[in-house]
Amino acid sequence: MGKDTIHLERVILTNHDNVIILRKMVGTTKIIVPVDVEVSLSVNCLYGDLTFFNQPKRALRNEHYHQETRDYLKSNKSVKILLTTMIGDVEVVRG
Repeated sequence: MGKDTIHLERVILTNHDNVIILRKMVGTTKIIVPVDVEVSLSVNCLYGDLTFFNQPKRALRNEHYHQETRDYLKSNKSVKILLTTMIGDVEVVRG
């Protein structure tokens, strides 16, 4: 329970084999992604809000949400983020 912040600036990302799996019960999750890394995001949430880069905030109510950045499939540096949370907001931002 609590607020978690994950910084990916110092992580070495190569090709499409980069996967981050997060599972938590309650609390806010903030993921900071470098500018040159493309993202595939998959979120399962019972109750919370999602902010994905500069898009409008989206309410998640017992649902699954998936989105990829535009150049995810053709990028040399990408990460797939799989997040499951019961209650809490999710924020993915550029850092």
